[in-house]
Amino acid sequence: MLMTIALPVILQTISIATSAASLSKRRVEASLLCQSKVDELIATGQWQNGQLSGDFQPDWPDYTWTAQVEDFDGVSQELDVTINWLGRGNIQDSLTLSTLVYPNNPITMANGAGGASGTGTSAKGGLP
Repeated sequence: MLMTIALPVILQTISIATSAASLSKRRVEASLLCQSKVDELIATGQWQNGQLSGDFQPDWPDYTWTAQVEDFDGVSQELDVTINWLGRGNIQDSLTLSTLVYPNNPITMANGAGGASGTGTSAKGGLP
């Protein structure tokens, strides 16, 4: 009788723990991919005029990315990179990393400063 009551509770607890572990794993993968993409976009300068969406084929086929650039203060711009994936129950999940970047400017480059650099990163993610 005790097993009849305890077994469903134990199985449900295991199921919840497995789901939480899977969600955690996906978020860690997404955050690493996002940071890598931000670094790549800044290092190559692609954020200024390059492709602002894509995927991680063939290594990470479940994840896609988009980037958006908006004016921040007239001097710097905010670069937001969002990683998207299908979460539990085929529900779209995402994580966004934001940083400030400075456009390549021939005048500041001639003075030995400038270039594409990032500061002030922050991560935002939605809960399922």
